[in-house]
Amino acid sequence: MLAADTETRLKDKSPVTNPDAAYAEVTEFDQPGTVYETEDIQVEAFPVSHGDWDLAYGYKVTTPDKTVVISGDTSINQEVEKQAAGADILAHEVISRTGWEGLPKQWQDYHQYTHTLTNELAELANQAQPDLLVLTHVLHYGAPIETVVEEIQRDYSGEVRLADDLDVYE
Repeated sequence: MLAADTETRLKDKSPVTNPDAAYAEVTEFDQPGTVYETEDIQVEAFPVSHGDWDLAYGYKVTTPDKTVVISGDTSINQEVEKQAAGADILAHEVISRTGWEGLPKQWQDYHQYTHTLTNELAELANQAQPDLLVLTHVLHYGAPIETVVEEIQRDYSGEVRLADDLDVYE
């Protein structure tokens, strides 16, 4: 699927620090459950809601010292809340309510059906109580991107970070 993009990036004139990172071993699955497991790590897929898609998943990664839950691309979802209860880190997609309010009604309906508004995520985080909430796949439209953090912190007092490529959270 990404072969043309991968080839273009590898031929780019700027140096590629790790060309092997362009290739991945892919395992496809079509039902929830454990999708990867070793002695020290378990990755479980769980169903999430993303509009009309039948197969959308979030992931729970469990290691001896951390539990990380990744929401996947989803509207507000009770399964994410259940999986994230007591997690060390919850990485969750989010859409700025301020940016969303500036959209035409048809786009508001679509995005609320497929993504999680900041006020909804704050409520979910209050229930799940992760040690750290990391905001990913941020949709903010006309609002500054930092708005998502401000909007969540109005209703949620836990630690919140706006993710950036290559960030590391421990």
